[in-house]
Amino acid sequence: MKNQQKLMYLESIELYSNITKAAAHLFISQPYLSKVIKQLENELEIKLIQSQGHQTFLTYAGQRYLFYLKEIDMIERQMAKELYLIRSDKKGEITLGINSGLASSILANVLPKFNLEHPEISVKLLENNQNISEQLVASGDIDLAVGMAPILYKDGIASTTIYRDELFLMIPTTSQLYNAEKRGQIIPFEYPISVLDNEPLILTPLEYGIGKTIAQFYELHHMSLNQMITTSTVPTAASLSLSGMGATFVPQTLIHRYLDKECNVYHFHKNKLFSEYIMIYKKDVELSGIALLLYKAFLTK
Repeated sequence: MKNQQKLMYLESIELYSNITKAAAHLFISQPYLSKVIKQLENELEIKLIQSQGHQTFLTYAGQRYLFYLKEIDMIERQMAKELYLIRSDKKGEITLGINSGLASSILANVLPKFNLEHPEISVKLLENNQNISEQLVASGDIDLAVGMAPILYKDGIASTTIYRDELFLMIPTTSQLYNAEKRGQIIPFEYPISVLDNEPLILTPLEYGIGKTIAQFYELHHMSLNQMITTSTVPTAASLSLSGMGATFVPQTLIHRYLDKECNVYHFHKNKLFSEYIMIYKKDVELSGIALLLYKAFLTK
């Protein structure tokens, strides 16, 4: 017998204190209701009802049994509702890998709106360097990762461009290219590209992301890359640059933070530099509905 039936039968007996009236309320015969209750008592090995004259009451065991039937019914209803939400991609959890520097610059433009539109979907952030996030995607330990092109590991993962962000050259006061009169503004890089040959630089790892983009840019222009320090995030590179340790490259998303600092900010008009933000996912595996929702949220940021 289903839980809902047991609940209805015992609730009716409790309501009417009379098994005949309870049966009439349920549109069943009194003998049938009595038989069902007797079967339940035999299964549970305890009395659920007791009669006094024309009245029938639930025993203490019957009252407790009814209490738990109500609890089970409530849990089953909650379960059905939650499973429906999960099945229809309205509730769930997704794990997103991201570099801490990227997290500080782009998540505020995506997650608040995503949370408003999908309040029952929990986004769990795992902040690591991109190479670690790529490995976690490949192993299936996280669902998605946000990073910068190109990816380091080709096996097991794929990526799609989310958007492109212009890269600006940030020059500290210690550089021969620094011009105090042009501080606080974004200015065209009007020097020959070759003046950057051997310019001291602070970069993210050259194997992927911005570091890889700059390495390719230097190789394209036949220049020597003088990387003084390697750091995992752009904000750290920018802070070290401002201390005078070398120039660095900063995406447009972050450059506003540094326009009032002691530095020059250059952009390249003919030889434009871009960082390419990508969504990284497991190759040959269909994305879940929730993963697709988050992916689309980044596309429309």
